[in-house]
Amino acid sequence: MQRAFLVVALVAMVAGAVGLALLRPWWFTPLASNWGSIDQIILLSLLLTGLAYAGVNLFLAYSIHRYHKDPAKYLPEEPRLERKLIWLTTLGIVVLLAPGLYFYNHLVHPPKETFTVEVLAQGRVKIYV
Repeated sequence: MQRAFLVVALVAMVAGAVGLALLRPWWFTPLASNWGSIDQIILLSLLLTGLAYAGVNLFLAYSIHRYHKDPAKYLPEEPRLERKLIWLTTLGIVVLLAPGLYFYNHLVHPPKETFTVEVLAQGRVKIYV
């Protein structure tokens, strides 16, 4: 009974979150008229984290339903599983960071009037201001 309630609750949470995202009852106004890419990166971040939220909760509901009779085995040191988890975590971080770095590259530009300063030093250098 508790297992079925938990599975239904997890699926209902995901369905409610997707419903709220589609209905948009509390949608924010554009942050800056001249920086539309900031709004785009926020929307993309919300989409990616929403997909991760839905995926993790639906996987949890599936696992609870599928493996309720087969108890989990405790594996204190499983190198293959650890490698998989490290790669999945790395992939998740890259997926979340890459779009932000792309948009940040389009927002921040060095000034056009720049010059190069080359400094050579030997031994101790003291700078007095």
